[in-house]
Amino acid sequence: MRAEDKIRIMRMIESAQSAQEFLADKTYQDLQNDRKLAFAVVRALVKQHKNYAKNIIRKIRKIGTGSFLYK
Repeated sequence: MRAEDKIRIMRMIESAQSAQEFLADKTYQDLQNDRKLAFAVVRALVKQHKNYAKNIIRKIRKIGTGSFLYK
């Protein structure tokens, strides 16, 4: 695995941990009533993961077609 992919995966893990910290000691009702909390969780989980996963998936697809080259 390339270093840049490892960094992306680590950032995905960190953003998931952040979302977990945001939700610590919170109830579902808290999440429904606190827009800032909801936006923070969505941003941590969806936006970060979408950006990093997109790059990793693109590389996996290239592997499947045999056109992926390690540098």
